Amino acid sequence: MERCKVLRRPLASLAASLLGIASALVLLIGLSGPSTAALSAPTAGPSRFEAGSVVINEVAWMGTAVWHTHEWIELLNNTDRDIDLAGWSLVAADGTPNIRLSGVIAAHGFFLMERISDDTVSDIPADLIYTGALQNNPDAEVLFLYDDIGQVIDTANGEGGPWPAGDNTTKHTMERIDPLAPDTPDNWCTNDGITRNGKDANGDPINGTPRAPNSCYRPPALPVADLRVTKDGPTAARPGDPITYHIGVENVGTATAAGVVLTDALPSALSFLTQTSTCSFTALHRLLRWECGDLSVGITRGITLAAWVSDTASVPLVNVVTASTTGPPAIVSDSAVHTTTIRAEATVYLPLLARDYASPRYGVIIEAVLYDGLQRYDYDEAVLLLNGYHDDVDLTGWRLCTWHAEDWRCAGLPAADIAPGQRLWLARNAYYFARSFGFAPDHVLSSWPRFANAGGEVALLDAEDTVRDLLVYRDGQTNLDGWHGPAVEPYRGTNFAIRGQILYRVLDETTGLPAADTDTAADWAQYAGDPVRGRRVRYPGWELERFFHPAVGASGAVTAGIAPDNAYQLVVDTIRSARETIEIQAYSLRHYQLTLELVDRARQGVTVTVLLEGGPVGGLQDQQRWACQQLHATGRATCTFMVNVPEQNVRSRYRYLHAKAMIVDRERLLVSSQNFNHSGMPGDDKGNGTGGSRGVVLVTDSSPMVARAAEVFDADHDPHNHMDLTLWAYDSELGYGPPAADFVPDVGQDWITYTVRFSETMVAQATWFELITAPEAALRTSDGLLGLVARAGAGDAVYV
Repeated sequence: MERCKVLRRPLASLAASLLGIASALVLLIGLSGPSTAALSAPTAGPSRFEAGSVVINEVAWMGTAVWHTHEWIELLNNTDRDIDLAGWSLVAADGTPNIRLSGVIAAHGFFLMERISDDTVSDIPADLIYTGALQNNPDAEVLFLYDDIGQVIDTANGEGGPWPAGDNTTKHTMERIDPLAPDTPDNWCTNDGITRNGKDANGDPINGTPRAPNSCYRPPALPVADLRVTKDGPTAARPGDPITYHIGVENVGTATAAGVVLTDALPSALSFLTQTSTCSFTALHRLLRWECGDLSVGITRGITLAAWVSDTASVPLVNVVTASTTGPPAIVSDSAVHTTTIRAEATVYLPLLARDYASPRYGVIIEAVLYDGLQRYDYDEAVLLLNGYHDDVDLTGWRLCTWHAEDWRCAGLPAADIAPGQRLWLARNAYYFARSFGFAPDHVLSSWPRFANAGGEVALLDAEDTVRDLLVYRDGQTNLDGWHGPAVEPYRGTNFAIRGQILYRVLDETTGLPAADTDTAADWAQYAGDPVRGRRVRYPGWELERFFHPAVGASGAVTAGIAPDNAYQLVVDTIRSARETIEIQAYSLRHYQLTLELVDRARQGVTVTVLLEGGPVGGLQDQQRWACQQLHATGRATCTFMVNVPEQNVRSRYRYLHAKAMIVDRERLLVSSQNFNHSGMPGDDKGNGTGGSRGVVLVTDSSPMVARAAEVFDADHDPHNHMDLTLWAYDSELGYGPPAADFVPDVGQDWITYTVRFSETMVAQATWFELITAPEAALRTSDGLLGLVARAGAGDAVYV
């Protein structure tokens, strides 16, 4: 029986094949991401109140002309019912003030809170007296209004920074412009000094409007319907071609559009084939008519129309589609024109494999979404956009939206171009995004639509308010146009936390770009219905796009050592070969003799940098604390730990840092299936036998392998950009310091239970290398481990 095809080669090439296997098996950056225990937090039950039902309507953070401590805050009830505020609270981000509310706020009524005494607004009784000062500019507050079960109902100055309005010199208050709109900086104004209500403690008019409509209050406009029609299709076609159009009609107004009807008169050179829509359809010759019924605000109806270009077509095909309403209060209409030019030659149809076939391109799409962030108040929410089109796209006028109360709640995108194949990270807050992801976002939006953790929608609307892409997740509205079938669910496999999961699309293994855009859950990598490409997670800090493709190399020397027989000596020889640097990325370092070898090289002037898992199974051992203590004592060596400290809002990027790798002088790479401890690489006397565990250690000078390993090390050992790293120190607050005062290191034992079979390492010149990292590339099917197994055919054997 033959060996696996990839191993069916001369003995001198065997080590190169082993490198391909061992690298994939042992150079593991992380297994699954943050643990469920670390990231899951108890959540309250469903709130009886929607966000915005009660809002912070006016803030006198500057006090009055009498005294700066005469502060007051006003709430407004946006609902049609009285609300008992018992159990509610108004809390600043820094903890002061922390106001426990009580009393009833009437339907569409005001609730006035005065600081210290009821004399602040002398002629209007306060509903509640509170203590605790607000912060004056420039160190302003972020205020949170919580209901009786702790759900955030509203905020003021939610994006942080200075107060968005109000004047500390003239004592003009900060007023909300539209109480039905979100808390964004542009939804606050400074009292105009003309529209005023109430008197201060001296009886003079207050530059504000306590218990009265704000000076800049903007009453909602009368609701009207507004139809927006689009028609897309090919820009050119040949005689005899099939042709497909996409028609869309959306109500972008503020009232329901009653009895919407669309008509399309096909030109004479087109023959109708079929259509797909949810509207009632009739065709009279080339006059097509769709009756779509009432169209609610923000709802889009989509129609796919297929036709055939006649063999004699010669002039441009001009299509005009018109939408109108048939019901009151007024007739509303809109139209769109699409022109397709005709090329002279007819199409010759051949099988797909015989002609230059390319899958259809998608436009600018949503590629990834972090909706349930790791930072407080989900300030690290983010969206990744990708331009899958062949031209630059101007994002001016585009918006990022979520569905809210029968309408889109949106944030404007920057006036910027996105190039073909370019990705852009959009963030809610630059500081918190970088704290989670380890790099700065491309753009921070001036406002943010705020994604619900329990479920919602993420929509991308262009300058014409057309929904270009839509993601529906968890409990979101799956009946919106632009989405089909069930919502995307976070993957709930063992040890995969829901909090912090980045929903992302399945990537094509060749291009590294999204494989499809079918507007269904199957496009997304968390999709449980696809056991090959789905059932995957992603968390902030992973380098998915960067390390999605394995590194490959064509030539280089390779030395293979076998544990427990000769692996220790190969590791020692590699350490002793260092002239300038040794960089280690490992699950653990507890080997007494290898620690002393590293210490010796550091004393000889070699810089030693060690990155270790900070939370190994069973906890951090004193033996490892001792090893780091010896290294730091040289003055040329450091130990850094990757840690998970939820109480300090620090989340490790990976469930475990599970690599076992060493880079020497950035010229040689050692990868191992064994941890750097005595049982994995025993350094005992081999003349009387040995013991420990079976494994492989490989060393190569293949430049692509060394370069990729160095790139991975630099990405993980990056304390300037990642919060989950802590340096060993005598006074470490996290416990990453010296061992107990009476600790005696374990020097290892002389095992005799196993007779050495491989006394010498094997050296070969290899012609094929592949380095795979997890979690980015370990489950690829076209290469890597799965691709290696797939090379085996009939008559071959696979040895694992």
